[in-house]
Amino acid sequence: MKTFIPHTALQEVVLNISTVEAHLPIGTRSAVSPYPPTPYQSLIFYCRNPISMNKNREVEFTQQPLSVLLGPQVSRVNIKVHNRLKAIRVDFLPGAMFRILKVPMYELLDEGFNAGDLFGSKMKILTEQLSEITDLEVGKRLVENFLLERLHSINKQRPFDKALRALYINDG
Repeated sequence: MKTFIPHTALQEVVLNISTVEAHLPIGTRSAVSPYPPTPYQSLIFYCRNPISMNKNREVEFTQQPLSVLLGPQVSRVNIKVHNRLKAIRVDFLPGAMFRILKVPMYELLDEGFNAGDLFGSKMKILTEQLSEITDLEVGKRLVENFLLERLHSINKQRPFDKALRALYINDG
């Protein structure tokens, strides 16, 4: 896993961007791993190979879309990787996703949503482009460019957003 500092223009909304690539051993078709709760609001792009997920007490796994918007997670989930994992994750700063989508965070709490449904046709195009990449660095740049194009439509920081950022930076 590699973690990157986002483009300077994105740093008021994006905490970090990370990439991960893993291949399961030959003969292993899938592997399940617990994924702990996380406070971040994130976009996750599964390049080519979607994962399946179930909540802690469920038996069945549900295949996830290739691009997922995650709200803050308070429950553990189980992730099933099929053959390989190639993904790009964008973690947003507190309050940033509200500024981008204008959706209250309590509506996203403990849920994952098809990002194409929320972000529209440009997200669907990005998801298609990411399914064609061979290099995750190229994918990271595509994701950053997508977010940079959206900057003009993001609400400006309010004093509350600045206070959240100050608390976050100062571990407070």
